[in-house]
Amino acid sequence: MQIHFLVSHPVLLAVLAVSTIVICVYHAWCHAAFRGTEVTPPASHPSTPGVSVIICAKNAGNQLMQTVQSVLDQDYPDFELIVVDDFSTDDSFRALQNLRDHRLTLLKASADRPGKKAALTTGILRAKGPYILLTDADCLPASPHWITGMASKLASKESCEMVLGYGPLGKTKGWLNRFSRFETTWTAVQYMSWALAGLPYMGVGRNLMYKKSLWERHMGFERHAHILSGDDDLFVSQAAHGKNTVIQMHPDTFVFSESRPSWGHFLKQKSRHISTSIHYQWLHKIILSVVAGSYILFWMACLIFIILDNSVWYYVIILVMIKWAVQMLTSISVFGKLQVSDLLPYYPFLDMALPVYQGILAMYTLVRKKGW
Repeated sequence: MQIHFLVSHPVLLAVLAVSTIVICVYHAWCHAAFRGTEVTPPASHPSTPGVSVIICAKNAGNQLMQTVQSVLDQDYPDFELIVVDDFSTDDSFRALQNLRDHRLTLLKASADRPGKKAALTTGILRAKGPYILLTDADCLPASPHWITGMASKLASKESCEMVLGYGPLGKTKGWLNRFSRFETTWTAVQYMSWALAGLPYMGVGRNLMYKKSLWERHMGFERHAHILSGDDDLFVSQAAHGKNTVIQMHPDTFVFSESRPSWGHFLKQKSRHISTSIHYQWLHKIILSVVAGSYILFWMACLIFIILDNSVWYYVIILVMIKWAVQMLTSISVFGKLQVSDLLPYYPFLDMALPVYQGILAMYTLVRKKGW
C-alpha cells in the first residue's frame, strides 16, 4: 500500500529524491574542499608589509573604544589604524580623541550617505599601507596575532591579492544565539569552500584583507555605488578569482562580534545582506539558489507526503536521517576548525529552522523594500 502510494506520486517523489541528492552532494563538496587545508599558526612574513586597518563607525557607543584598543594591542611591526566617523550623533568618536597613539588616525567621512561605502572610501584613500584590513566597530580580534595572520597569508604568494577571514559570533545562551552562530558558520563554510575551489563569491567586512592596488584597479566601489550595502561581498564578487584569493581560518585570526539581541534585530541585519546577493555573478546565483530551493522543497515534500498519507511517515524519517547523517558527518572536521563543535548536537533542529528562516527572511526583505 505504501509503495503504491509513493509510486502514484512520481513528481513529488522526484522532488524529494532530487532535493536530497542536491543537499547531500553540495554539503559533501563544500566540506571536501577543506581537506588538506592546513591551519598553521600566524607567523610574520620576512617582508612585513605595511597594513592599514580601517574601521567605519556610526554611533558605535562604548564598543568602538574596545575595538580600537584591541587593534592597537596587535603584535605587528608596521600598521596604522584609521577610524572613519560616518556622521555619528553620539560621543563614541569624540572619546577617541583622547587617545595618544601615533598609529591612530581619525577621519570624517566625505559624504553622509546610507551604507558605509563613502566612509570606507575616505579611509582607503588615506591609507598609507599597501595592505587594507577591514573590520567593524563592534568586533574584537581573537588574539594579538590577527594582523600577522592575515598579512602573512596575503604575502604567502605573489599572485595573492585578497584574504577571506572568519568573523564568528560570541557564544551565549539561547536558541537565537545557537541559530545565529550556525547560520554564520554555514555562510563561512560556503564562501571559504568556494574560494578553495577557485570560485570566490563573497567575504565579510568584519574580517577581510586585500591589496590597496586591487581596490584601485577595480575603481573602488564605483561599479556598485548605487547599492547601499555590498562594500564587502560585492567587491569580493567583483575583484576576487581563483588565483588571487586565499582563506585564513586559524583561530588566532578570528574576529568576534556579538549576536543580535532579538529575532527582529537579526532579521533586519540579514535583510541588508540578502539584498546584495541578487548582484552576484550568474553562476554563483544559480548554484546558491538551487541549493536554497532544495532545502525548502525537501521539507515541503516531506510534509506533503505525511499529510497525504501518514502511513509513509517512516519512509520520510529514514530519508531525513540519511540527510542529517551526511550533513553532520561531513561537518565534524570543519566545525572543529571553526570552533563551533558545540552546535553539532543541535544540528537537526538548526537544519530544520534554516529553510523556515530563509522563507521568513525573503518575505521580511520584500516588506522592508516597500517601506515597512
